[in-house]
Amino acid sequence: MKKMSLYFPFIVLFILIASAVSYYKSQAPLHKQVLKIALPTDISTFHLAFNTSSSIINSSNVIPLLFEGLMRRGKDDTPQKALVEEVTISEDGKEYVFSLKKSFWSDGEPVTAYDFEYAWKRSIDPESKVLILSPYYYYPIKNAKLCIEGKVPIERVGVQAINEKTLIVHLEYPSPYFLEIVSSPMYLPAPKHVAEKDKNWIQKVNFVCNGPFTLTSRKHGSEIILSNNENYWDKNHVYLDQIKFFIVGDTRTVLNLFIKKELDWIGSPFQTISYDLSLGLMDEWVDDATISCILINVDKYPLTNKKLRQALFYAIDREEITDNVFHSSATPTISPLPLPLSLQNTSLPKPHAIYAKQLFLEALEELELFPKDFPEITLSYVAEIEIASRIAQAVQDQWRQVLGIQTITLLPREYVTHYACLTKRDFDLGLTNWTTFVFDPIFILNDFKDKTLLMNKTNWEHPRYKTVLDLSDHTLDQKKRLSLLQEAEELLIDEVPLIPICSLKKRFAKNPKLEGEVLSNLQFVDFKSAYFKEK
Repeated sequence: MKKMSLYFPFIVLFILIASAVSYYKSQAPLHKQVLKIALPTDISTFHLAFNTSSSIINSSNVIPLLFEGLMRRGKDDTPQKALVEEVTISEDGKEYVFSLKKSFWSDGEPVTAYDFEYAWKRSIDPESKVLILSPYYYYPIKNAKLCIEGKVPIERVGVQAINEKTLIVHLEYPSPYFLEIVSSPMYLPAPKHVAEKDKNWIQKVNFVCNGPFTLTSRKHGSEIILSNNENYWDKNHVYLDQIKFFIVGDTRTVLNLFIKKELDWIGSPFQTISYDLSLGLMDEWVDDATISCILINVDKYPLTNKKLRQALFYAIDREEITDNVFHSSATPTISPLPLPLSLQNTSLPKPHAIYAKQLFLEALEELELFPKDFPEITLSYVAEIEIASRIAQAVQDQWRQVLGIQTITLLPREYVTHYACLTKRDFDLGLTNWTTFVFDPIFILNDFKDKTLLMNKTNWEHPRYKTVLDLSDHTLDQKKRLSLLQEAEELLIDEVPLIPICSLKKRFAKNPKLEGEVLSNLQFVDFKSAYFKEK
């Protein structure tokens, strides 16, 4: 009896441990967790500090799954600490000290502040030959703009790792949105110990990364497979075993695959699928910082004429297009800023058709043209996207009816060709969606600041517009800053280098068992902690 009493506590402890193990096993997924998604085209790069492509469409959806920065976007796009343990900001807002937590690359080497300094400076350094589509994301950093322009050496850029765990960043001016920028794919680290020795490291399967997943398979133009990263610092909150991306250009095929349960997510931010085509499947939506618009190449005659651009702008019945094409998944707007970022009332003045006709006649007079001599103008769009075809046809019809223009020709192009032509400015009018990496109006407005920017496909620039945006960056008064940004928005509306049609909502359908994803306003869904319910 005495022996029994001696062993009794150990027996109880054994039973408790066994019960706990049994409980946690019951909570763990019983089957392999594999998320399947379709992309309309293959991605061009896995890291923006090594980008050589003029288009990074889809890349921003995959890169944050492979690489982790100092900050990560959380709920409502609020920057959350990722690899940073602590951030210290100086009183004048011009110095940030980032203290890093312990973390590792997928090859087991520690992630250091030197990896951040290396990647950020590589993005900025003209000698690296990186194609920066949006250089103004780096402009808040001291001397970054001058370095990009080749006016100062990279050593004078205000990014410095003083040891393995401390990164100091000096800014040109206080930037209230700097931590939001740091949360974007533009500010990720790169494995310096690998990249300096092998210039093609990022093109290899199983390249070294530090995000929730690693690349384990890639078939160009067909398939991308990511697998759980065992060395990820927060691996206990990563539940998917794999994410499989399939390259599928045709939206009808995408829908059929979803219906057959061969895909777990369709719609935004990966595809644009029309309401009618989706057969009522895509019944979930949230606000999105994206607009549907027509870019205008202002260097192409007769689109050089401002009144002609304004006539095209006001002749469009946005409500009709939105009701017939987008239904409840978009809101008509005349602002270049999506509704979550818009700074003013953007309701369309009535009667828009009469005003548009008046502007058109004035444009013809300035151009010394008769209506019968009006030259051909092409409106290009992505042929594979059914919703783009419907918008293009609707706009063409409205311009015919309101302005009497019979020479607007529709030009469907393949996905990759369309966006390559926009970047090369080989177009007259180009239908596209416009979005941003950072939830602040300055970044969409900055896209049109200078005609030399790769993101500015329109060839438009304006001296007052540049001045206003520069002033907004250097003011500490937030009311004054918003007033300046509003002036920039009004200038963009008046000058018409683009024709906004509607502000989109993120409209999608997903596997009902999928939970834990974080939806962003910025054309991104974070699947880091997503999982499938077993029941």
